Amino acid sequence: MRHTGKHALNLHRLKVFGNRIQLQARRGIASEIKEEGKETLVVLGAGWAGYQFVRKVDKSKYKVVSISGSTTFVTTPLLPSAATGALSFRDIVEPLRSTEDVNYYHAWAEDVDFKNKVITAIPAAKPIFRGKDPLVKQQQRDARAETVAEATSEYQIKYDKLVIATGCYNQTFDTPGVKENAYFLRDIESAAAIRYHIYEMLDSATWPDLSDTLRQALLTWVIVGGGPTGSELAAEMHDLARSKEFNKLYPTLAPQIKIKLLDAAPAILTNFDKALSKYAAKKLKRDGIEVLTSRKVLRVEPDKIVTEQDGEIPAGLVVWSTGNKASPLNETLESLQRDKKKSFVVTEELQVLNRPTVEGQRGEVVPDVWAMGDCAQIDGHPLPATAQVANQEGVFLADLLSGRISDPAKRSFKYVHRGTMTNIGGGEGLVEAPFANVRGRLAYIAWRGYYWISSLSWRNKFNLAFRWTQNAIIGRDISRI
Repeated sequence: MRHTGKHALNLHRLKVFGNRIQLQARRGIASEIKEEGKETLVVLGAGWAGYQFVRKVDKSKYKVVSISGSTTFVTTPLLPSAATGALSFRDIVEPLRSTEDVNYYHAWAEDVDFKNKVITAIPAAKPIFRGKDPLVKQQQRDARAETVAEATSEYQIKYDKLVIATGCYNQTFDTPGVKENAYFLRDIESAAAIRYHIYEMLDSATWPDLSDTLRQALLTWVIVGGGPTGSELAAEMHDLARSKEFNKLYPTLAPQIKIKLLDAAPAILTNFDKALSKYAAKKLKRDGIEVLTSRKVLRVEPDKIVTEQDGEIPAGLVVWSTGNKASPLNETLESLQRDKKKSFVVTEELQVLNRPTVEGQRGEVVPDVWAMGDCAQIDGHPLPATAQVANQEGVFLADLLSGRISDPAKRSFKYVHRGTMTNIGGGEGLVEAPFANVRGRLAYIAWRGYYWISSLSWRNKFNLAFRWTQNAIIGRDISRI
């Protein structure tokens, strides 16, 4: 079939556009990101370490390139609030492109040639010119699909200095069915998926011919992992189910909701002082959340989770929030020294090391390459995979590479623990600080205050203050999006 008029012209433009992208991919984009008199500094990842580094590094000294599979920086400790409607997703994200004097590429780093200083990357999202439309003829859709396929080739980026901050992924421990049937809570997309699924289960539970057994299964929500993220999500789910707005929309279903918090350890929140951990467990149980510790999950199925101790637990929602696993790039870069968990082993200055020829020894430093955050561990000084550690490493390395650290004694990274805090729902929280431990309402206020101050833009500071005030006066948002 021939295309005439505007259709033919549009297809021609798409072909030309696709060919340009393809040509750019084949040539590489190093020539576009090189500025005269400046070294090209490439940063892989834009989490707590990578994003802080990009914000703080001296842009007058380097041509900074950020490569990330995400388009936003996320305040991850507030994800449980966003997943349950206490906050909007927009309240906790910062667009990566908002950072001035930084070239940003939405891509995944596939490999690194350290000898020639070349990164191989692939686009994180395919160019989509238009979604499926039944009114658009099949031949036109095929033409666009062909153009998109041509436009998604891998490309290469040269660097003078490289910083790896690719973070980590959820550790499933090879438990059958987790990847297929459970949800994770690591980014905005996963939080949105959980929020959508909650209301999908609620709407399904309203079907008039549904059995009581199946209805109760739909209204049983299980969180695996009793760390801060899992415990906060359980608490936020409880607050949602007990809110006036929720009970107004689902008056018969709200009382039937059951929330279960599972953990393999004998207690939840084991990163806190034992007294605070016990207080949190008692508080969650008092709220009606079933806290099941010392549990071994055998498998996750579409409608249930199976543990060694309890057998089958019917569930409409399972969220997996336990353990960390190295990123795919850590698996790929076998020439670098890695620990048993595949984290990069780095020096006190966060420089990566070549894999040693003799097991147990320290490898040689790889020139002009650093790693930080959850993807790396300092040799002999392991640190927890937390936002606080990653944030401090990002600031330290930015100062180091910007020449702001002149004292040789300060060129080694030293982590300063400023405390740990979490929200346990119902307007209560926990704070474990170097000077005191606090629990209850005051700790919750401190938790809110800390993350308000930590917001990186005045836009989000205003949004958070507005949303919390709105929730107190009008009520929380009860919607799928």
